[in-house]
Amino acid sequence: MDILAPLAGTFIYISYPWNSQTFIVTHNVILQVFSTWMCGSLSYAVYNKGFHIESEYYMSDPWIKFLVFCFYLSKYYEYLDTFILYGKGKQPIFLQKYHHIGAAFTWHLAWAYNVDGAVIASLMNSGVHSIMYSYYLCTALKINMNMIKQYITYLQMVQFIIGMYTTYRYYLIETFQNKVITVICGLYTLGNFILFAKFIKDTYMKKIE
Repeated sequence: MDILAPLAGTFIYISYPWNSQTFIVTHNVILQVFSTWMCGSLSYAVYNKGFHIESEYYMSDPWIKFLVFCFYLSKYYEYLDTFILYGKGKQPIFLQKYHHIGAAFTWHLAWAYNVDGAVIASLMNSGVHSIMYSYYLCTALKINMNMIKQYITYLQMVQFIIGMYTTYRYYLIETFQNKVITVICGLYTLGNFILFAKFIKDTYMKKIE
């Protein structure tokens, strides 16, 4: 009987219409609404608590830690972005695989060990995602928004730069254990920056040439 669950899951994965209009629209609506709610909730929580760089200053707050936990879980749901590509017969690029798998891994470490930098990262990332999934939603609804596509990518680059600076600031005041996790998160962010820079060069710079 134990083999039935993975077999059923495999069947659903293969047979589900990941490229259906209804699914893609619903998926993007869910992530857009969630990202907007998360950005607003974290912004309000950080504003009320006051901006301060200190170990476990934010993560000691049960509500803020819960928000980070919810955002961490959403990283698994975002895997559906990849399923949608497969459903359309496309092959995800390495950047997307690295971005999604690394996000789930680093957010788990940051949440599990109360790394305060995760709060700032979640706030920034949810803000970018609220814009990004609005773009994906418009695209799914056949609304031409191509003129802003590259600016969303540039916004992600700004996010990575701020993220690396934030990582450095938190590294200086964290415990030894959390310094290690902060370094891991920082290296993941640096990897994102390099891969996105290459993506910009290959996608947008070639058009200019």
